[in-house]
Formats: sequence, structure tokens, C-alpha cells
Amino acid sequence: MGTIKAGFWVLVVCCAFIFFFQNYNELQHPLVVTLNVYFKSWTSTPIHVWILLILFFLLGFLVSSIYSAYERLVLKRELKVLRAAKPVAPQASSK
Repeated sequence: MGTIKAGFWVLVVCCAFIFFFQNYNELQHPLVVTLNVYFKSWTSTPIHVWILLILFFLLGFLVSSIYSAYERLVLKRELKVLRAAKPVAPQASSK
């Protein structure tokens, strides 16, 4: 199983390298992010696309990590309540 997992991650890294090398010129293109609200308009400085890719990847990782930690906390609390209940073992019928 460990060999399959390592092979999978090698394949993912190879695909990422291929993606970045084949799209190098497009990823170097600077983008200006603009936010227009009714009363104000914000414009960022030019940012390369590859920086935005990394930032959004890290943002998604952070959100999923926080959600996972919250789910683990809820499950630990539920397990604690269930362990505290200690169900009574069924009585053996005497015949």
C-alpha cells in the first residue's frame, strides 16, 4: 500500500511539473484584480497567475483543515457522551 501511495504522489508531482512547464508563459502573465462595490472600487497591483494559484490552493487547504478539525472535535464530543452513557448489558434469561 505504501508503494502505491508513493507512486500516486510521484505521479501528481510529475503532472504538476508538466502543467507548469507547458503553461509557463501564461502563468507569468500579470493580472489585476478589481473589486467594484456600489460605493467603492478596489484595484490590486499586478499579480502573476502562478501566485494566485498558490494562494487559492493554500486558502482551500486552510478551509478544509479547519472544517476537518471541527468535525473531529464534534465526533470526539459525541464519543465522550456515548462512553459516559455506558449501556447496560442485557440480562441472560434463566430457563
